[in-house]
Amino acid sequence: MKFAKFISFLVGLCCAVAQELRQPPAENHEGHGRSLHLLVNPADADIDIVAVHGLDGHWKNSWTAENGLFWLQDLLPLVLPNPRIFSFGHDSRTRGADKPLTQDIPDHAKDLVWLLSNERLLTNTETRPLIFIGHSLGGLVVKSALLTSDQAGVGHLERHKYIKISTGGVFYLATPHQGGQGVSLAQIVTRAYSVFSYTNPKLLAKIAPNSEWLQSLQSSYNSISHQFDTTFFYETWPMTVPLLGRLLVVPKFSAVVPGARNAEEANLAADHKTISKYFGADDPNFKAVSGRLQVLARDVKQRVHQSWDHWRKQKQLDIQRHLVELQGRSPLDDATRQSTQSLESQVDFRVGLVMNQMRNRQFVGRKRVLARMDESLQGNDSQNLEIRVMVLFGTGGVGKTQIAFHYAHQSTSRYDSVFWIDGASLATATESIRQCLESIKSHHESFAGSKSDSRLLEMIRKAIQPDGIKDFFRKQTDTVENFHCLSRAFAAWLAFPGNTRWLIVIDNVDDPEVFDFRVILPAAQAGAVLVTSRRQDLSLMWDGIEVPSMEEEEAIELLEASSKLSFQLGTEGWIAAQRLVQTLGYLPLAIVQAGSFIAVQRPRNPFSSYLELLTEHPAELLN
Repeated sequence: MKFAKFISFLVGLCCAVAQELRQPPAENHEGHGRSLHLLVNPADADIDIVAVHGLDGHWKNSWTAENGLFWLQDLLPLVLPNPRIFSFGHDSRTRGADKPLTQDIPDHAKDLVWLLSNERLLTNTETRPLIFIGHSLGGLVVKSALLTSDQAGVGHLERHKYIKISTGGVFYLATPHQGGQGVSLAQIVTRAYSVFSYTNPKLLAKIAPNSEWLQSLQSSYNSISHQFDTTFFYETWPMTVPLLGRLLVVPKFSAVVPGARNAEEANLAADHKTISKYFGADDPNFKAVSGRLQVLARDVKQRVHQSWDHWRKQKQLDIQRHLVELQGRSPLDDATRQSTQSLESQVDFRVGLVMNQMRNRQFVGRKRVLARMDESLQGNDSQNLEIRVMVLFGTGGVGKTQIAFHYAHQSTSRYDSVFWIDGASLATATESIRQCLESIKSHHESFAGSKSDSRLLEMIRKAIQPDGIKDFFRKQTDTVENFHCLSRAFAAWLAFPGNTRWLIVIDNVDDPEVFDFRVILPAAQAGAVLVTSRRQDLSLMWDGIEVPSMEEEEAIELLEASSKLSFQLGTEGWIAAQRLVQTLGYLPLAIVQAGSFIAVQRPRNPFSSYLELLTEHPAELLN
């Protein structure tokens, strides 16, 4: 009966929204097509600024305040010396189109790279320093564009590569790196509106909370993000959303990527829409953004110059090595050979965080376990070079994976590289190792460039792409053979001289006969390995920590976070919460499930009601 009423409510809601949307939107959709608009172009320009608007945006309207001030054109040239400024337009409408919309974020990214690279090439400015400003979804377009540019190279769309080489800084204005809080409403509105016009739901799916695509994009972007000066701006004012009231469309936890290297964060007194619109030179938000732009424009020139220097050297080496392969002899003179050996002896191993999962903002407690983990994996003797292996074991649902997640994210400053491997099966482990190697390959090709060891890089290339012809992302059919091939390359990289600050997290190693994680452990004298498992016997071989159930105080705190409720000690609500976590055995997984259920259903007496349902339907609630 309750479910039927809920469905009836949703149908009524959609009908009401559809009724509101029967009239076409007032906004003029002219100029929504793919375009690169030149706003400012002084004769002595020495830096390029490219702005990319967000969802349902417009190349001009998205940056224009209510008083008509188009700050990119009217204000920015007054405070930034000699900028050439572009605004990139793309059709990211989710509704209201007069024909089907099929372009996705990667499509817009490719258009941006193509248009911008052509413009810079035709004006002989391809080496000019470049700064991107992305608002909302526009930031995701920028990230995807930089990855697209990174995949180009010598003999393959080389002019596209120039975009990433020249990029010195990126500004993200309320970009939903982990999805947006208001997306669910947008989906309801879009579906209601689709009765009357075409829509593009693909864009909404991409930015849904906990989107796998967003996680994959961020995982790939991590390998190159440290090469740019990044600023994450996030909104602090809630925005009025029909039917839902006032809320932060992209909260801070989504607008800021935790642990990002070479990055800083800043808040702006604005909502999601006005964070990209400024009413004058005295606008505090404009001062904050333009001030950071002035500093960045001054600093990135040297960084971009160095990036181009690395690229030219790497390009020369690649051409010479290609001649070696074709001619069967070495054309390198002694000076070039010595230069090559010197460059390749200085490998940069700082790959960063390589994992698809985002940080759990509801994580609480576990300080004792985390402290013991840190002691075991870090140690007190910095001169003691050895692989440190630690097993985190305990029953299912006790929180091993979430503890490992938290430790991995908070340890990015202690390790140059952090890798996550799903050890549930041979297939999942193989795919995880492949993703690790793809990030390593991208890092060495795009960042280290001429500093990379050519033999090591070639081994990684062959492991990922054995015959040198198959598509880079094509999966191999022989899982066992593929696993051993990838594992050998991964272990070789881990064992490479000078590579000592890495952490591998191997999750869900519950059946060592199916996946023997020892295969990927290198013959090295440095590094750390964290294993999570239900099997206590693994702790007999290595240092082990048993994860207990949560303490009562921690369990109640987790229930508060997951249910979005709070209560004072000793109150009726607190006593009910205490009784609930006791019934759930203080298991984090069960507590989070209960809290999520309560947050969605919002019963009158949340914890007592859930306890009654748990008594009547335990299997349905705990499954």
